[in-house]
Amino acid sequence: RIKEQKPPYLPQFEEAKEEVRLSLINELTWHKAKENAGELYIKIKQSLTENKSFEDTAGELGLEVKTTEYLTINSYIPGIGPGGEFTNLAFRIKVGEIGGPVQTNAGYCILRLDEFQGIDEKKFEEEKDSFKEKTLIAKRQAIFDRYLEELKKKANLVSHLLTNQ
Repeated sequence: RIKEQKPPYLPQFEEAKEEVRLSLINELTWHKAKENAGELYIKIKQSLTENKSFEDTAGELGLEVKTTEYLTINSYIPGIGPGGEFTNLAFRIKVGEIGGPVQTNAGYCILRLDEFQGIDEKKFEEEKDSFKEKTLIAKRQAIFDRYLEELKKKANLVSHLLTNQ
């Protein structure tokens, strides 16, 4: 229930001051984090040309290296959140390459692709027809449901059923 409704208004500076200050701090923090991540990315790239390992360089820079399980394009990554740009980048780089920095809910990440596992062709061939059939059934049902909704609208049906409230 709505207990009270206030008309929209522009708050006075004093009312909005703290919220604006916090918003600005947040924006500047993300900007500085992006700059720092970019600098770290350059240092890591340079160290790789000197045949240092990714892990050693990260350790020297005071960074933590974490690994993930295999990802799909829509993966949720523990400690990071929804994959989004992270997984998009992971799918664009080649094995052994590093990419980034990429913004996540937890901050900026620099990633290295250690392994890529393509689709299992044999499993795909086994499940292809079943998946195709399920998809067609779902599409047919959606089209039929839309058709019924349009018929109901055209017929101007009114329900006189009693409901328990």
